[in-house]
Amino acid sequence: MAQAYTSTGEIILFDLSPGPVHWGHIPPQSTDGTPFTSNSHSNVSATGVYLPGYKVGYLDKTNNGPSILAYMKYSAGTIACAAGHICSYDTSSTVSSTWYTITNDGDDGILSPVAYVALEAMTDTYWGWFWCGGVAPADYVSAFSATDALIDTNGSVADESLLEMVDGDSDEDIIFAKAAATNFQAFGLSFAIDA
Repeated sequence: MAQAYTSTGEIILFDLSPGPVHWGHIPPQSTDGTPFTSNSHSNVSATGVYLPGYKVGYLDKTNNGPSILAYMKYSAGTIACAAGHICSYDTSSTVSSTWYTITNDGDDGILSPVAYVALEAMTDTYWGWFWCGGVAPADYVSAFSATDALIDTNGSVADESLLEMVDGDSDEDIIFAKAAATNFQAFGLSFAIDA
């Protein structure tokens, strides 16, 4: 199937990332008012500021629901990571012993029911915040407003579809697809048809 896209405002992710959610704890904001991107603790260093997998949650007013984000280490694949790219646990030989390292490379990532979506372009080996549960964090990430079509799909996503990960193959990325009826690894739900 051809690659397509769906809006972040039309997706809910099931939080399957390990660890408790720290509700209401928003990281310190940068001078432009963004606590999750372009600041002193996201995508600026190979040394993490928070514990691996640290999760925060808040009520997103733009998308009218809870949003959960996790602090993870990014490992570069064959394509550059941009906002909206889907990541999963990295199984490459250099990072296989670190459960908190994720990649957007379909050949190195585990196509599992645990999904992380990049909030911004990421640098190899750097730490940052990733959307892992609930609605998209549009209040704090302008690229995730309800009208932006940022999430790659394989063209199979229908209204009210459960979602699973598949290898995009064409450019080695990980994309979303409609979960097969026999697949119990769904990690999210789409409320719109992809285009």
